[in-house]
This record gives sequence, structure tokens and C-alpha cells, in this order.
Amino acid sequence: MATASVVTQGTLFQLGAGTVPTVLPSADTYTTVGEVRGFSGLGGGSANEIDVTHFLSTAKEKRLGFADQGTMSLDLNFVPTDAMQKQLEIVRRTGTPRNFRITLSDGTKVELVGSVKTFAKNAATDDVWRGSVDITVSGEPVWTYSA
Repeated sequence: MATASVVTQGTLFQLGAGTVPTVLPSADTYTTVGEVRGFSGLGGGSANEIDVTHFLSTAKEKRLGFADQGTMSLDLNFVPTDAMQKQLEIVRRTGTPRNFRITLSDGTKVELVGSVKTFAKNAATDDVWRGSVDITVSGEPVWTYSA
């Protein structure tokens, strides 16, 4: 049986132009961040457990609180002349939340609001400069699946 999995080649990681996140991130204008190699942690957050145990409980009782979408990490080749990598650094310094969009190679889109927590630059012998960006996700990412 053939696989229906989506290849990663052609995936776009984009930063919204708006300086204030919009209620509908799809209304923003997006530009691709150059030379992204991969990312991890999307949807990897968790919810708090709220203990609702009382005197008549026969065992611990729990409910889930708000879902925390956590932090996603972005790996890239650091390109000092890339305009969107420069914007990621500016967003990190200002702490301003921005809209982000990931477009999969099949056209599926994920839009989210986040703040750039870190933008580390790394170098090693016989390699190129690399960057690692941590984005704290705020609210629930919106998935729009391709037809």
C-alpha cells in the first residue's frame, strides 16, 4: 500500500508582517524565513492538572486546565543578510508577539501567534553558521488542511 505521508521538502516557515497579531492570522501577509532546516515541538505543550478531589471522593479526581501549546524550536542555516532572519532577531529583542505560518508541501497550513524567546547562533569547524530559534506559542494554532 502506498503511503499518504507528507514530505518535508518544500515546507515553508513564514513570519507575518503585522506588528500586532491579528484575530485571524490568515489575514496577515507572510514572508518566508530563509534556509530553515527543520523544527520541532509544534503541538507539544500540555495542560495543567487540576485536583478536584473532595471528602466524598474514593480516589484522586482531576480535570484538565487550559492547554499550553509550549515552545517550538526552529533550526536554520544562519544567514545574516536574510531579511526574515533579521526580523526574528528584532522580534526576540522587542518581545512583541507575531503571527507565524507553516505551509506543508501538500498545501496544509498551520497559523499561530508566538514570541521569539531565543535566537542562538552556533558555529563549528568544517560547517556553516547555524541558528536555533525558540518560539513560545500563545493560544491555539489553527490548522487548515488541504483538500
